[in-house]
Amino acid sequence: MKDRVIANRSMTYGTRRLNAGDEFTVPRRDADLLVRIGRVRYASAVPDSKIERESFGGKGDHDGEGKTGGSKAADEDLTALRREYQEKLGKRAFAGWDAAELRKRMAEAKV
Repeated sequence: MKDRVIANRSMTYGTRRLNAGDEFTVPRRDADLLVRIGRVRYASAVPDSKIERESFGGKGDHDGEGKTGGSKAADEDLTALRREYQEKLGKRAFAGWDAAELRKRMAEAKV
């Protein structure tokens, strides 16, 4: 059994070069694998929720302000906290820390 799929981004399947949006046919086993790793989506799939639209490569409203993308205020706050952390402790903050973690670490360092 073969399934029709659509490429999410440019890729190579077999010996064929595909662009994002190209529709092609693959065996069901390959289709399942390619969908799971995010390379393709099923051709019959219609995104009907925000989460599905985002997983199909669309940009969504991540912070609830009604616009696509992230929040500038939150990004600026985090940037300022990272700068303050570096000034106070003399080393750069770990990129994976959020604002709450940075505040906690700076409070611990003062003691």
